[in-house]
Amino acid sequence: MDHSKVKFSSLKKLPGINVLMDCVSSFSVVEGDAVAKDGFGLFKENLFRTLLVLERKRSERNNKPFMFIRIDYYHCPEFFKEPFFLKELIWDLSSVTRENDVKGWFKRGRVIGIIISDIDISVSELIYKKIETTIKERVPKAVFDRISIRKDIFPDKIVTDNLKAIHLNSIIYSDCMSVAGRSVTRVLKRSIDIVGSILGIVLFLPVFLIIPLIIKLTSEGPVFFKQRRVGRFGKTFVCLKFRTMKKSNDDTIHREFVKKFINSSEAANSQSPEAIFKIEEDPRVTRVGRFLRKTSLDEIPQFFNVLAGQMSIVGPRPAIPYEVHEYSVWHYRRVFETKPGLTGIWQLNGRSRTDFNNMVRMDIQYINSWSVFKDLKLIIATPLAMVGGRGAY
Repeated sequence: MDHSKVKFSSLKKLPGINVLMDCVSSFSVVEGDAVAKDGFGLFKENLFRTLLVLERKRSERNNKPFMFIRIDYYHCPEFFKEPFFLKELIWDLSSVTRENDVKGWFKRGRVIGIIISDIDISVSELIYKKIETTIKERVPKAVFDRISIRKDIFPDKIVTDNLKAIHLNSIIYSDCMSVAGRSVTRVLKRSIDIVGSILGIVLFLPVFLIIPLIIKLTSEGPVFFKQRRVGRFGKTFVCLKFRTMKKSNDDTIHREFVKKFINSSEAANSQSPEAIFKIEEDPRVTRVGRFLRKTSLDEIPQFFNVLAGQMSIVGPRPAIPYEVHEYSVWHYRRVFETKPGLTGIWQLNGRSRTDFNNMVRMDIQYINSWSVFKDLKLIIATPLAMVGGRGAY
């Protein structure tokens, strides 16, 4: 075997980035004819971004944080064009980082990235300062003032409506961003959403006329229930539903229930083995509301969310912000990798009868194996699930 030419595709199958990095440092890795590292000892952009994704996935599972540093010299490129200087700078940076820390091009000729795995949060600022000082000592002050050096720690709790948090995670989840940007995938799924939501609104037009009247006649309060939900990349939106609860109610019951449910391997509600995700016999729900929830008719107004591009016909159940704050890191995939859906695998197969971790696994399974055929199959199966109502509360 020629160890000087080991294809990167074979390395990607190895478990864990540390094993991968051992192999990368031991061999001259090539991807086709392209050498993995350039003359400066930096991983090329595509490979470096792949390593960043692998590190994120490793961190998601073992919950050990890593620090990602970006050295952006876009505003002073002329100084960094000198090969000798750049090579000396990389040498200096290597002297203040560990041998297994990954250095490469986050953006070729503009941004150098450093991945520092298994970071101790208490010393992260010290490491950052060492890197900052190293660069400061290597370049003139006028040049240093034009360099942007950013550090981010992952994992970190998502803060909804926080643009910085959304931006950071869009970088760490760059593989998800690239999937979202694929024109064919985007156009096909969005086309299904537009056509499906318009047909749904037309088909359920009698429902939009009858249900509001029944709600008004049987309980005080508005027809629609508006609640902030977490959409793609942590951005929140106002989700529409027909109101199923009494006018004045306290969400403390549900907050505590969700917290226990997500943080426990056992069902939070011991009243029934099937009443896992929703509270059975919720005192806040009206008699009409129980019927609407059982048949999922309360979610019909979400066709307007789909039409507006905030949701998709098929996707994970839209999460509540206080629910997301309880997530483990690997749970975030369900709110970062695709739009929430009006229906989906969990809604049809699990609903309130499965635990939270299995619900997330169903969502990830859907994300990884998405196809137009699968979406159409789930859409066709939805009416039967609505009529059956098993697992809905």
